[in-house]
Amino acid sequence: MIISKTTNALSLRKRILFTCAAITLVWGSVEAILHASTYLRLLPYVPTITPSLYTRETVKFKVDKNGSPIFVDGYKVYRQQGIFPKPRELDSEGYVPVDAKKFGTSNHKIAFFGDSYTEGLQVDDSETFPRLIEDRLKQNRRNGLFASQGKSAVCFNFGISGTGTYHQYLRYLTVSEETDLNDVMLCFLPQNDVLDNHEQLGKPFELPQSPYLVVRNGKFVEKHPDVDTTRINRRLNWFRSTIGTSFVATGIYRFLSFMKTDGRKQKAEVWKTRTSWLGVYGLPLNDNWAEAWAITEEVLLRFAKAAEKRKSRFTLVIVADSLQISDAAMLPPEVASACDFEYPNRHLRKFCEEHDIVCLDSLPFFLERKRSLDYPYFSWEHDGHYSQIGHQTLADFIISTGRFNN
Repeated sequence: MIISKTTNALSLRKRILFTCAAITLVWGSVEAILHASTYLRLLPYVPTITPSLYTRETVKFKVDKNGSPIFVDGYKVYRQQGIFPKPRELDSEGYVPVDAKKFGTSNHKIAFFGDSYTEGLQVDDSETFPRLIEDRLKQNRRNGLFASQGKSAVCFNFGISGTGTYHQYLRYLTVSEETDLNDVMLCFLPQNDVLDNHEQLGKPFELPQSPYLVVRNGKFVEKHPDVDTTRINRRLNWFRSTIGTSFVATGIYRFLSFMKTDGRKQKAEVWKTRTSWLGVYGLPLNDNWAEAWAITEEVLLRFAKAAEKRKSRFTLVIVADSLQISDAAMLPPEVASACDFEYPNRHLRKFCEEHDIVCLDSLPFFLERKRSLDYPYFSWEHDGHYSQIGHQTLADFIISTGRFNN
């Protein structure tokens, strides 16, 4: 009996050992095949399973001297279905090196501030609309069409994904201490910039511990939390070095995240969906949205006054968003019918007219050009951000306004 028990115990341990070995062998084989296929470009880039190893993202999170959230010291990317990432290099202060090198130039300086639509991580840096505008202005100057003190123009791209107008204003304060700017172009995206300006509405989409302009007792108060960047960067590095190196681990992690998010969406009602995101397309639905618009307007005034104080021309550019120009049909009919997609543009144009702010609304230009295009028009098939066509169209629009002709 004693021998029999020993034999059974050893057999159990062996079964456990062989099971673990089999799982490890299968896991390793799957990983090897997927990694090899990806390196050889036989497997398309799929954000839900492709490890972050392939993004080459190495940036660290930081806040600049005025509190704006930025990323520094490495490469930053954006994940999108079927398109291999296009890493964008950032220096120790969060600037694209090609921009930082132009700070000391005596040429006419045009700076573009905005969010992900301006940053343009979905295309090569040379294909973003600020770069395209610079190229066009150089060409126009050679043809005698640009006459700003006889100097050529240089354009800066200071867009940062996930930021709202207040964050972009803080970033402008930092940039303006580095270099004098002739033109300050604030690229406003109706889809989420108003949302991102409100502490409560923007909470699900915010960058870690973001600063906000809040309303307290009827007054605007700047709220800048203490940011533990060490902890944030430690978490980023842990993700990259563990889950971020494995197809299986990445797939499981993102599947569980999707199921959790999808479950919430299934429980959400249409009204809640609209108030949490689509509330910008119509009159304010509640106090939070009314407050978000009030904060947005206050930041716009501060932005314009700060630029004027530094003798820069301030321009508000309304960037046509994906719902306005192509993706509204993807919404449930009852949700789309409740939205007035041109409302934020009318609101902003009226506000700018009342406060003598130059406002360029790109939506009509995009809708007109859309007539000659096929789906997905200005964006990617699986992503609402601008493709090369979207960036080219916005560049064409801004040039067409003649803002830089004198």
